Amino acid sequence: MIKLKTFSHKSLLFALCVIGSACSSIEEADKEDILNTTKLFTENYFNYYFDEASQHTTPESKLFLMWRASNVNELEISTYNTSQNVATLDMNKLSYEKVNDTTAIIHCVVLNSIQRDNLDSTPYVSKQTNYALQLTKRNKKWLIKMEGPLQSVK
Repeated sequence: MIKLKTFSHKSLLFALCVIGSACSSIEEADKEDILNTTKLFTENYFNYYFDEASQHTTPESKLFLMWRASNVNELEISTYNTSQNVATLDMNKLSYEKVNDTTAIIHCVVLNSIQRDNLDSTPYVSKQTNYALQLTKRNKKWLIKMEGPLQSVK
């Protein structure tokens, strides 16, 4: 006769707590990585450090960064240089949703960014601009995934 081991309710409860705490710490680590990637990307991107911004994007996003960098004009740089503030991410106005284990969407507000309504328009400083950024997890690292030039959202 085969004897099966039985687990007490306390053992089962302990095991569930350990599993639950491991899952929540993984979730917290993902959240921290997502927020850190978003901060590093946005503050480099909106301050015209496109090479640094590209370190936080997927390889296929680099095409859109190169396009953006090649379309910066002198008036835009002049507006940026005369602005009293650098562009920053408002850490108090972030929200994110993890779509699945490898995809997340972060809704964020960038303060003091230089904006143009189109390539021919006059640049201006926007006190705050809303964005929805897609992130994807590759090789255990969260990266911004651009599917086109960044556009603000309402």
